Formats: sequence, C-alpha cells, structure tokens
Amino acid sequence: MAIPEGEAEVGVDLFTAGTLRVGSKVLELGSLPKAQFVKYAIDNGAHQRVDIPQEEALCTAVVTEYETYRRRLLAQLDELARSRTTNEKMVARIRGELEHLIFSLGP
Repeated sequence: MAIPEGEAEVGVDLFTAGTLRVGSKVLELGSLPKAQFVKYAIDNGAHQRVDIPQEEALCTAVVTEYETYRRRLLAQLDELARSRTTNEKMVARIRGELEHLIFSLGP
C-alpha cells in the first residue's frame, strides 16, 4: 500500500473503525488491527509503502507485541528520568524528549 503524506490517525468509533486518516486522505483498511498496523508503520518511519498482512490475526499479534514493547520502553524511560531527578515536571520533560528521539526519528 502506498503511503500518503501526513500524520496518521486511526478511526476507532462505530463509523470509522478500520479506517486510517493520513493527512487529508482516508484509507479504508477493513479492520482496526490493520489500521493500527499501518499507523505504527508510519509512526516508525514508513513513508513509501507498507505491506499489510492479509491475516487479521497476524496484524493483531504484531500490534499487540508492538504495544507491549512500547509500554515497556516507556516504563524504562520513566525509570531512567526518575533516576536523574525527583522533580515531576523535569521527569516528564526528560521522558518526553527521550520518547521523541526514539519514536519520532524512525529507523
């Protein structure tokens, strides 16, 4: 699937589940796991093309594993920030900067 330019947002309500808005375009992907799969690919640097698994169970497994990985990594970033300061505002700032570096720059 070719990727349009823009920020990706997954549709999650009754009428938009299984869709992904990328910039001004809406992509009909057929299921929430497939929409999440493509969003995470875009969030992690895919700009040209994403190959989507046909099996919804595989998309669900990949999305679940990625979300688990992300939660664990964010917890480690939080722990690292807390090891440097007890100031909650500074903890949030450090974690935010590290999160941006890791997730926004892509592979």
